[in-house]
Amino acid sequence: MNLRVLVAGGKTGVYSCTEAPEDPVGFRVLIRTKSGGRTGVVVGLGNDSPQGEIVSFPDKLPLLRRSQIELLYDLTHDYLFPSAGSLLERLLPSAFLWEEETTVRLKRKVTSGLDRISRQVIEYLLKVRRAKAETLKRKFPQEVVNLLLEKGFLEEVTLWRIPNVERRFYRLKVPQEEALGRLRSEAKRRLILFLSGRLWVSEEEIKEEGFKKSDLRDLVKRGIVEEESRYVGEIREVPLRQRPPIKPLLSDKTVLWTDYEEAVNTLEAVAGAELERGRSILVLFPERDQLIRVEEYLRDIFGDRVVSIHALKKPKELIEGWFYASETPSLLLGSYMALLCPIKDPGTVVLFDENSQGNKIKHIRNFDLRRAGYRLALKVGAKFVAVTPAPTVASYYLVEKKGGLLRKSVKVRDVLLIKRKPSEVLTRELKEEILEHPDKSTLFLVPKHGYSYAYCDVCSDPAECPLCGTLLTYSKQDKRLFCTRCKFKTKTAFCPRCGNEVKPIGFGLEKAMEVVEKTFGLREDFSFDTYPRWGRSWDRVVILSADLLLSVPSYLSEEKLFLYLMRAYGCAKEKLIIQTLFTDHPIFKAVKEGNFEDFLREELSRREREGLPPFWRYVLVESRSEKPVPYIRKGVSPFVRVYQNVEKGLTEILIKFRGEETLKKLREILKKFQRDIVSATVDPF
Repeated sequence: MNLRVLVAGGKTGVYSCTEAPEDPVGFRVLIRTKSGGRTGVVVGLGNDSPQGEIVSFPDKLPLLRRSQIELLYDLTHDYLFPSAGSLLERLLPSAFLWEEETTVRLKRKVTSGLDRISRQVIEYLLKVRRAKAETLKRKFPQEVVNLLLEKGFLEEVTLWRIPNVERRFYRLKVPQEEALGRLRSEAKRRLILFLSGRLWVSEEEIKEEGFKKSDLRDLVKRGIVEEESRYVGEIREVPLRQRPPIKPLLSDKTVLWTDYEEAVNTLEAVAGAELERGRSILVLFPERDQLIRVEEYLRDIFGDRVVSIHALKKPKELIEGWFYASETPSLLLGSYMALLCPIKDPGTVVLFDENSQGNKIKHIRNFDLRRAGYRLALKVGAKFVAVTPAPTVASYYLVEKKGGLLRKSVKVRDVLLIKRKPSEVLTRELKEEILEHPDKSTLFLVPKHGYSYAYCDVCSDPAECPLCGTLLTYSKQDKRLFCTRCKFKTKTAFCPRCGNEVKPIGFGLEKAMEVVEKTFGLREDFSFDTYPRWGRSWDRVVILSADLLLSVPSYLSEEKLFLYLMRAYGCAKEKLIIQTLFTDHPIFKAVKEGNFEDFLREELSRREREGLPPFWRYVLVESRSEKPVPYIRKGVSPFVRVYQNVEKGLTEILIKFRGEETLKKLREILKKFQRDIVSATVDPF
């Protein structure tokens, strides 16, 4: 029998087998090719000549259902991946991605009569059990290893290897106040604040934030940070606790705008209702800490009906949970890799924390978890629910334009707007507020993303754009000013009004920590961060410089500011305090007065008028030349802008389009100019 197999990291090919399940579609297979053994998934019957053989079907059940295979091909098309196999490799848990590997192991353990170096080789293999031939030949003389193989002391064996997914994780070992008190390095203090309050943080996440390995190792050595190679969230048997059923009112598209506690309670209600009907529920989490916290709570209620799929799971437990969810109605909690789990009879797909920045998965071409979850719900005929501290414009679009239901239930907090001077980190009013209530736990926030504004000493004001009146942003790299709204630029860093040289105004997290520590001292109930993390709460939350997000040159800047404010609002038990240069800005006023939906309604209207997402979409193509541009304008979309990225030495082609057929046409052109094309990113912003 010949079968079509989608190879992880490769393309679809035809492979032969002697025996197969009655319906092999969706089953994982181990295949052998000229380049070695690989993992793949059967996607259909093959009529062409086979290009290799199927070694085995390692699972008793399908790895994917047909709906997941269709979703995989849809998303491959939607994000211009070179092949569905490349996306499969990124989405599928690494526990399923087996590879064939040739290693050397002991055949005879006798060492008598051998020379010293040969004995060392034998002792090494007794310790490690097996090793690659290249590794042995780097560690020991090549002629000695070859001779031991020739004489039968060693033998080469070819085995299928499950990838080693064990990773290092870190957390604070001492209280935050003690850790900060023992450190002078600003970089290490910032790393402490990043780790503070998190359960476990992976080495990869720390690296992505720009921290140095040497700083991390030093903190571990000094006993300030704890290091473990561990897994959390393991499946365990828990008695099912009976609760009165709750019947939530949800439509096929629901945006639940609420506080964290209410979100978890609703999740419990939806899960209870679906499991009672014999249906499953899939909950996707962009943040792993949230997944683990919610799992601990729900497992006490639903017991072993709760299954979790994420990168911290042991391979054996992940595989067991994957196939358990395919046979039994379950509450499946997962990261993006749970999208492909063949969950049994899904009734609802939930995206938890819909406006989290983690929903854009950067290492998978800006893959949008919200879009993927929504498409999956449509494929399997399930309801889609976006749970959020405040909806994005894209989700609000589902409500206003696609007939979705908006359920809003947000606790009212006090909001204090404080106008700050350009040079101020802590205003007098903020200092008085903190000193008046010294027992309140406080989170200080300084947005990480953004530029500095330009301040003119002569005008005693931030410099304004002469064309549209927007405050000008200061580019430290180019030493000039630019407008984020109308794209006005100056050639130098001088005030357009009076000609005086301007200076950047703004500060980062390190500066904020320094000023707070100098003013109030180190306190255990003070926390610092660059981003509000939904699910954690403080008596009051202080945004020290809310203006930075407006300085980003993007049509998304106002939406990002609004969502940042609303996340901070959701983290505050009692009061949100906002320091800003612009207390009259409509977004700050809307948050203070509680008119949250007014902003979303007006922003959606503006996007429609100006032809922006979610009404249109963008693709950013990086090319070594401008050769593809006329073909794209003629065959794909007339709405094309061309920029020169001097730093990279590349041409950037920004394409605005509507309709999935456009992507098919673009793929053909990109293939024609594949020598010129460096990358193509759908929804780059």
